[in-house]
Amino acid sequence: MKAWILSDLHLEPSVETLDESAIPEADVCICAGNVSSAGMAAGLRLLGRSLCARMPVVFVPGTHDYKGRSIPEVKADALAEASRFPDLHLLDERTLILRGIAFVGATLWSDLCLFGDRREAIEQARRSRDYIEIKTSGKPDRKRFSPQQAIRLHERARGFIEDQLSRLEGMTTVVVTHHAPSLRSMPERYMNDPLAPTLASSLEGLIMERQPDLWVHGGVSGERSYSIGCTTVVANPRGFGRLPYGHSIGKSSLASELVIDVGGRFSSGPLSCSENESRLDVFATDARSLVREGVPA
Repeated sequence: MKAWILSDLHLEPSVETLDESAIPEADVCICAGNVSSAGMAAGLRLLGRSLCARMPVVFVPGTHDYKGRSIPEVKADALAEASRFPDLHLLDERTLILRGIAFVGATLWSDLCLFGDRREAIEQARRSRDYIEIKTSGKPDRKRFSPQQAIRLHERARGFIEDQLSRLEGMTTVVVTHHAPSLRSMPERYMNDPLAPTLASSLEGLIMERQPDLWVHGGVSGERSYSIGCTTVVANPRGFGRLPYGHSIGKSSLASELVIDVGGRFSSGPLSCSENESRLDVFATDARSLVREGVPA
């Protein structure tokens, strides 16, 4: 299976479709979040219109996808948009088996322990744009997303990924997250950046134990490709500051050029279609649980 890898397009709202001539030949598109600056629903609409007639799309939400309206409102809009395209698969704590290959998806967030001192990382995260601009409730209170909430979401997502990889042992597995699973994904200039712990966590132990075939992530600047044991870790973000995607893709080292051959050993797998689909309700309800917990910002 040939997989087109991309993330972090950060397209302007005026971009409604991708340039057809720049879309590569592939069997699936794996997108690790942050497609449109107009929000998650707009990004899903763009992917659905541009790609679903040519290939299935596996999409995991990024942090910027949640900016604007509150998390519950963003998720409701995203689910409604994704439902319009049968081959557009929104994965957040959800597993999809496609042509004998298992895709395990979650935003992942971060445990804020990348550099060891979580207290300092929490204080820095409180002042970051992601935590300021993401809201857990709508008007009139507009409660802010907090580092503590991100930590809990990370722990839950990590548990989900570990459980799924255990159950899927023997199958070809692809993990898709927005946040990075290792410090090795960080550009060198981020090594002393106090906000780096908001972008990545150290999951090398989990990867070495479970050895998924491929781990795709977004959330960083610049392409990444390295191995942890037998697992290939890849990121192919477009990032900010480049030409509009529809005009530049295919003319420089952008997302169109990264197509990976993911081999598959066919298996029906331990998850039935109904079990896969049932995980949609997790995506719809986790934001409401955050609001009920009333964690202070």
